[in-house]
Amino acid sequence: MNVFIDSDVYIIDVRYKRDLKFPINKEFLSLAIDTKISAFSSIFNLLEICGILSFNMNKQGLEQTFTSFSSTYNTNILFPKSSSPTEIRFDILDIYKLISTKIAFLDSLILSVFQEAEMIQTFVSWNAVHFRGKTGKEVLTPEEFLKKYGSEWA
Repeated sequence: MNVFIDSDVYIIDVRYKRDLKFPINKEFLSLAIDTKISAFSSIFNLLEICGILSFNMNKQGLEQTFTSFSSTYNTNILFPKSSSPTEIRFDILDIYKLISTKIAFLDSLILSVFQEAEMIQTFVSWNAVHFRGKTGKEVLTPEEFLKKYGSEWA
């Protein structure tokens, strides 16, 4: 099963180990790490994660996070279709259309990459409410995902 994972799921794992959601979050991420699901995220998510971590991490640690993220979490990083690994491009009108549905700019960039990825039908975020109704695909929290699909891997 292909699953797109939002930044907040990874941030809880890296930074907020005392968060009440941490155990469920860890259980969900273990599905990707153990290759029980095929995990995807976007370059926008990775840059957001690095931006958040940059305030409490030295330059070497931040570079290690950026370069090893994909292998650490067994997560494929997607770019907008018109981009390359060193240059990000997106259609401004497409992003504006998403923003007009009452979604933040960075979330609209993330959602646009998810929507372009035809092979991925499920988006997982602790902020699922921000994305519901903005896409024709499934949007779940990690807890909802585990309740719905967890028995498949038990």
